[in-house]
Amino acid sequence: MKNVGLKAIESVIEERNQGGPFKGLVDFCTRVDGSKVNRRVLEGLIQCGLLISPGSKDQGSWPPWRR
Repeated sequence: MKNVGLKAIESVIEERNQGGPFKGLVDFCTRVDGSKVNRRVLEGLIQCGLLISPGSKDQGSWPPWRR
């Protein structure tokens, strides 16, 4: 993934293991370490579709060729 490093991924996984699944984008942004998960990392995660939860109404819009 472009702009997403190992430290950022480890930080996200650690927070998810400690606090449980993220409830949404705002919950994700408030819980992760901002020094490791910056704007570029967040944009990379969104572009990869990793912030779309299974069964959400947005799931069908990714990948874009499924629209």
